[in-house]
Amino acid sequence: MNDIVKNKCGINFMISPQIELLSVIQIMTNELDGNYKEFYTNNEYYVSKVKNYFKDYINHPAITNYRNFYVYNSQIINYSFLNDKLVLDNSNIEDKYKEYIDQLNDFITKSSFSIFFNDMKDYYNGVLEYNINSINNLHISDNLSDFYNTKININVILKIIQSDWGEYLSNRDNTFIILCGTNNNDKYPLIINPIQLSSLCFHECTHPFVNKYITSDYELLAKSEKIYLDLDENNIAKKEYYTYNSYLEDLIVRAITAYMHYKYGYKNKDEYKEELLAMKKMGFDCIEDIANIIETNNFYTSVDLIKKYLLNKSLISFKPL
Repeated sequence: MNDIVKNKCGINFMISPQIELLSVIQIMTNELDGNYKEFYTNNEYYVSKVKNYFKDYINHPAITNYRNFYVYNSQIINYSFLNDKLVLDNSNIEDKYKEYIDQLNDFITKSSFSIFFNDMKDYYNGVLEYNINSINNLHISDNLSDFYNTKININVILKIIQSDWGEYLSNRDNTFIILCGTNNNDKYPLIINPIQLSSLCFHECTHPFVNKYITSDYELLAKSEKIYLDLDENNIAKKEYYTYNSYLEDLIVRAITAYMHYKYGYKNKDEYKEELLAMKKMGFDCIEDIANIIETNNFYTSVDLIKKYLLNKSLISFKPL
């Protein structure tokens, strides 16, 4: 079993057998316990195919034990298929799920998952074609490479059942793997458009850079946390992000994503300003100031200036009235 890949505009759009295996397990787990909220999908064509093919294995340990182990997409992607078995790509990665991976491999063998996956190839190709049909004249990989001054490659995995719209899975030597979850349910789900795709790639590929240069700076976080603590408890963003580092990371990522849309011609200046204003209304109070820093500097200069800005803003908030 290999990834099914179609390249367009320099991006590899993929259906991954590892992710599809996890989707099968999730669908059958829902069928077993009737908990349809967690991995809900209206894609009855695909779901009915899964249920019918794997119905005799609904009590297999890989299904009955799934909720105990709860393997994530970013974890399963660390494995590859070799002779129809899941094998860890990097032996240095700690395997916390050995027992469950053994159960998955047993499920793969007994259920003939490889036959299911290969029988669905025409459908998977249809999903890919349907989604990239309207993607033309984009230069997202080049835009990211220019902004971060390093060559960046993008693999977008399409997950047919419910998932977050965008999910960062891994970065291997600046080849980013991003999961694109369900957006519009139909026989061929998702429907990617240029703005959605650029937003997904700009946002998810920016997270590791922001984390590396800003939110991994624990001294900065400790000294500037007052910014977060001062936010009103009813602030939408504060309700969504329970820690300062997660709030700060997404604040900066959103500012960069908005600016990149403008810098590379995906949105005009008015749309860019509207995007920043919408984020500010959500509770990202500093986003316009941070965007102003990014507008007039390259990313690596911006990092130091953003740190100084956060420290200064935090010091001001400490001053007595």
